[in-house]
Amino acid sequence: MTYAFSICAFLRNFNCVDQQAVVKSYRLYPGLECFVKSIVITHYHLDKNLTAPVNPFPPQPYQTLYFYPYDKVSTVDGSGNVISELAASTIVGPQLNRISLRLGYNALVIIVTFKPGALHRLLKIPMHELIDMPLDASHYAGRELVGINEQLSGLTEYGAMAVLVQKYLSRKANDLKDALPVDRALQSITPTGAIMGVGRLADLSCVSTRQLERQFNERIGMSPKLYFRLDRFSRAWRMRENCTGISWSAIAHQCGYADQMHMIRDFKEFTGATPGSLQTELSQTHLRLQRDGFDI
Repeated sequence: MTYAFSICAFLRNFNCVDQQAVVKSYRLYPGLECFVKSIVITHYHLDKNLTAPVNPFPPQPYQTLYFYPYDKVSTVDGSGNVISELAASTIVGPQLNRISLRLGYNALVIIVTFKPGALHRLLKIPMHELIDMPLDASHYAGRELVGINEQLSGLTEYGAMAVLVQKYLSRKANDLKDALPVDRALQSITPTGAIMGVGRLADLSCVSTRQLERQFNERIGMSPKLYFRLDRFSRAWRMRENCTGISWSAIAHQCGYADQMHMIRDFKEFTGATPGSLQTELSQTHLRLQRDGFDI
């Protein structure tokens, strides 16, 4: 029986020649909901007569598996020089610093976002060892990804790509490390912008605060307090990507910051820049990588 999985698809126009984004989200196969948060396909068509834009990508709390079946994606420095080319399937664990990305002119990205703790359960590697280290997924999540990458590069139908990725993930679901109460506690928390106290989260996770810190370091890659701060910062950034007209003070309020200066301090810590300077960079590209990939 064919499983109907496509639940959201739309086209975002960039109001400039040949620059459009197709964004599709897919209903998860049974058995994936326990460790996968979402699967999204974004497809950007950029004008080849223009220089490919550099896109700021601040840190965010999600841990992800990316597939780049068409044009490659590169990380670049402040001058636009290529630092490295990302693998066709790339794992991104804990990310505490911003990176700048340059996509190709025919950039299709499949984004698998894992639930908190799930990437550790999949890879069985302490997440603190992967901070700011994008990995070639085929070296860590199964050599079968080499064949899957080749198949994806030959496909043109988004649904077929999603089926291929979901079948791979379904096979991996049989070999996951057991979930702990802390994993389930994090998945049950509704984002509010507030930083949950360590004691409260320890109670929900049925462990002492010291045990909680150790489990977070292993499964998330950072302390509970830093995780919640990063989540709040990331939502502030995505709010700006969604609506450039909203004021920074309004964003600070809606994301649970005590005041705008508090938010600015987080921006400086996580990106090395102020909200205003990041806004300037954002205005130079029509791509909204975090909005399209994580806000469906």
